[in-house]
Formats: sequence, C-alpha cells, structure tokens
Amino acid sequence: MNSWLRRLMFSLSRLHAYWIQGVYTYGVLLFCCGLYGQGSMYSFQDYKMGTAFEIKIFTEDTSDIYAAVQAAWHRIDEVNDIFSDYSTTSELYFLQHQHGMPTRVSPIFSELLSTSLSYSRCSWGVFDVTVGSLSRLWRRAIKMNELPSKSRIDTALKYVGFDKIKFEGTTITIPDGVLLDFGAIAKGFAVDEAVSVLRSKGFSAMMVDGGGDLYVGDAPTGSDGWKVLVTLQLKNRTWIDTTMDLTNKAIVTSGDRFKFILDAKGRIFSHIIDPHTGYGIPGPHQTTVIASTAMHADALATSISILCPGKIRQFRRRWRKAFPLDDSNWTYFKSKLK
Repeated sequence: MNSWLRRLMFSLSRLHAYWIQGVYTYGVLLFCCGLYGQGSMYSFQDYKMGTAFEIKIFTEDTSDIYAAVQAAWHRIDEVNDIFSDYSTTSELYFLQHQHGMPTRVSPIFSELLSTSLSYSRCSWGVFDVTVGSLSRLWRRAIKMNELPSKSRIDTALKYVGFDKIKFEGTTITIPDGVLLDFGAIAKGFAVDEAVSVLRSKGFSAMMVDGGGDLYVGDAPTGSDGWKVLVTLQLKNRTWIDTTMDLTNKAIVTSGDRFKFILDAKGRIFSHIIDPHTGYGIPGPHQTTVIASTAMHADALATSISILCPGKIRQFRRRWRKAFPLDDSNWTYFKSKLK
C-alpha cells in the first residue's frame, strides 16, 4: 500500500485527478534536508492575516535579503488591508458599509473580485465570495461547537449569491445585508504577491508559506526541488508519509482537521460552506491541490472540496475556458473517509 500511494502521489505528469478512497490527507509539510550545494537556507517568520507565515530563501548573497523579506511582509499587509473582513479600516469593510451605493474599488480589489466571479461562474456557484453572512454564522457556531439553527441558516442564505452584486469595470454595488468573504482566495493571492516581491529582488530559490498555502520557487542549488511531505491517514488510523519534489508550484490543502462541528448524531460539518445549502460540507474530508499559483490552488481547493466527483472533470473544462491564459496544469487529491 505504501509503495502504491507513493507512485500515485508522484504521478503528477499524468495531469488528471485521483479520488483516494478511505484515505485522509492529514496535512502538507515542507522540510529541508540540508544537503545543498553552495549557499545557505534562511528562514523568516511572522504572523499575518490571522495565521503564521514563513519565508525561506536559499542564497549565497545575503546583502539584500532582509530588505526583500520586509518588502514581502509589507506586501502581504497591503493585501490584508484590502480584503480583511475583521479590520474596520480595510477596503472591504468600507465597501460593505455603502448601503447599496455604487462605489469605485482599487485595482487589486477589482482584479481579485473579477477572478472570484469567474470561479463562481465556472463552479456552478460553489465558490462564492458573497458567502460572508454564512461564514460569520459558522465561525461562531464552530467556536461554540453548536450547529446553527435552520432558521438562521435560511436567513443568511437570503444574502448569498454572486449574482446579487453588480460589478462593472472598477465600480461595485453591494446590496445591504450582503457580506463578502475572500477567505478562500485572498491568502493564496497574498502568497503570490510576496513571491513576486522576492523574485523582483533577485531571490528565486524561495518558499512562502501562508498558514498552509504554500508556494515554492526554484530548487535550491544541489537539490531536485523543495521536498514536500504529505501525511495520509487510513481508516485504521495508520499513517503514511509520502514526499514529492516541487519547483515553481503552489500546494494548498483544505479540510476539516481543525475547524468543524461534531453534532449529537456524530456527524461532522466542515468550516467549508456549501453556498447552495448553507451548511458546512460533511466530513471528514480533505483536498490537496497543486497549481501554478497559490491563488488558484486556494480557490481550486475550496471548489473541489464542495463539488461531487462526477462534476470535477466538467469543472476543469469550464475552468480552462474561464482562465485561458493561466496554466491549466493543476492536479488534485481528494480524500474522504466514507
């Protein structure tokens, strides 16, 4: 079984997806074995966007490394200042208090909203940034470990639907009561922005990890790539570790390991919400996506988590039409203990 799973995880060149029956993806971890050529690995950590971020850079020349990392941190803060639904000074907070009035948005907000709406259209609406009323309801519910009442879910659902917002050029109109939540795409976008900053400063052999939204760049000298460890759990609670060497790719895992509700009937409800039903998707489950950017890996992981297996192949075709200029070479691993 171990060798079979290892071959399965390494078959990325086949460019199709796998449904791993009875296997639970526990998590993704990047590790460095220390066997490199000339140069050294430098690691930096900070707390951003409500989670732990880490930057690793392999380089011989450290003269500009600290300035580059600070610039990357600053860029992540700028993204958070736009899309945070916690901060009362964010652009998102401002937009949601315009009481249905048309309002101009920043270029970055316009870019990510446009991408999000494209995901909504090609995913039959399972990816939806207007899910904010539901996500806030489920955040409180998970904190209290108490399933939201059907009446509250039904009320929140009245304000969900990507077709409720009007977006033309750089102007958006958000109806009263509709709350936006970019949590399924903004962190990946921030990782990509940090990667762009580091590349512009001359550091291409680097890694940016935003609380599990991971992007790795060029391979460190003397290695085949950045080694990523994926831990899989079987039904009998045994564990299997498998590794892969990645370069210039993003890998993101979405699941309910830490955020879920266990109800009185023993059912698990994830923090990942199906906008059509208003409920967290049933668990336990986990989806890992490897893509060209962390933004796409982030949004794909959420979309694929909600979609049934029979829809995913069609979703890939629709995705290619929605994003014709993007690298369609993405792979997913979907695990479900059922």
